Amino acid sequence: MEERRRTRMRAQHRHEKRWTQLWVTSVIRLNVQFMRVEFNYGQANFDSHGFDDVLVLSFPNEFVHPSSMPDELTSETFELREYTVLFVDRQRRTVTVDFLLHEAGIATQWARQAAPGQFLWCIPPRMCKSFAEAARTYIFSDPSALPAVRRFHEEAGDTPGQTVLVGLTTSLEPPVFTGPREVSVFERPLHATQLIAATDIAQSCSMESAFIWISGEAQWVGRMRRVLVKDFGVGKENIQFTGYWRAD
Repeated sequence: MEERRRTRMRAQHRHEKRWTQLWVTSVIRLNVQFMRVEFNYGQANFDSHGFDDVLVLSFPNEFVHPSSMPDELTSETFELREYTVLFVDRQRRTVTVDFLLHEAGIATQWARQAAPGQFLWCIPPRMCKSFAEAARTYIFSDPSALPAVRRFHEEAGDTPGQTVLVGLTTSLEPPVFTGPREVSVFERPLHATQLIAATDIAQSCSMESAFIWISGEAQWVGRMRRVLVKDFGVGKENIQFTGYWRAD
């Protein structure tokens, strides 16, 4: 019997909504498209068990005193954005987040000027996922989900499977992952069947114990899932999919 690995989603741990203050401890420009920010979360509780757990960050449109909480403000003074939890260091009580830099936007504007000592309010992950075992894992992602893919590769070890990245144009630096997993990179989103053909899904005999994760632009994610289910016979329970953004 094929050995199973710790990757397939099994359970979700729900937590109450609570605002936590995060203080910037370091800022690193990774490359042209990503800024990495480490925050200290003080004495608050901060759990994250799954590679795609997300926190909610509150970005103020105007100066907000540290004693003011987002619930006390109006929608005109702050905006909320979701970000993948890249890493939690429980000894140092820090959480690391990678910011994908766009041409404009309140989150990009904040990340470009972020410096140690600044703060943001956040809601820690309210639904932390834990994963059971799967024979193989397959990841399909565009640049918006790269932080989650990066965390998966850090935690997956030698988990069998393949990763397919799309939409990495020549202006974007291809990510470097550790571990033996095969990674295929495409500049533009090809048809779903072409992307699936870059993996061994069609030849796999153990799809009932496989885990497939698809994240990125919402319409592309939906098409990928439909093709996997209708044309390749993959069970819906074997697929987890998330639309990170929607094209106009």
